[in-house]
Amino acid sequence: MDKNFSLWRKGLKIYHNFYRHPANSLPFYGDLPPGAGLLGGNVLREGENRVHIRVYDFAGNVCEITFPLIYHRIIPLKTYNLTRIKQRFMVGVKSPVPLLRFQVTTADNAGKPLTSVEVRHQEEILSAYYY
Repeated sequence: MDKNFSLWRKGLKIYHNFYRHPANSLPFYGDLPPGAGLLGGNVLREGENRVHIRVYDFAGNVCEITFPLIYHRIIPLKTYNLTRIKQRFMVGVKSPVPLLRFQVTTADNAGKPLTSVEVRHQEEILSAYYY
């Protein structure tokens, strides 16, 4: 774990990464690939997790913290067939896995929140999911 200097340079507080930054070549990471780290999809379940961290210093002092961490994996979606019908837009979305929840967060040209989104889905086509 090491400090996130890019956030610090932006005027934010000092944060520590729980992953190996791609530009980090510190020797204690060994052969851990960039982007890999302590917390990820291999140890976290989808949704809320309880994380307990215990940190020691050289004098043997210990500091502990427990906090909730919400994990959502990134699913690469592809869009296709963008169509405009009067004041509406229709777009197809292809997902490599079934989507249990689908939320659209956008605004119209007037800056007002989108009021309704109709989501229809097709059955599995060639081991991909279309919405």
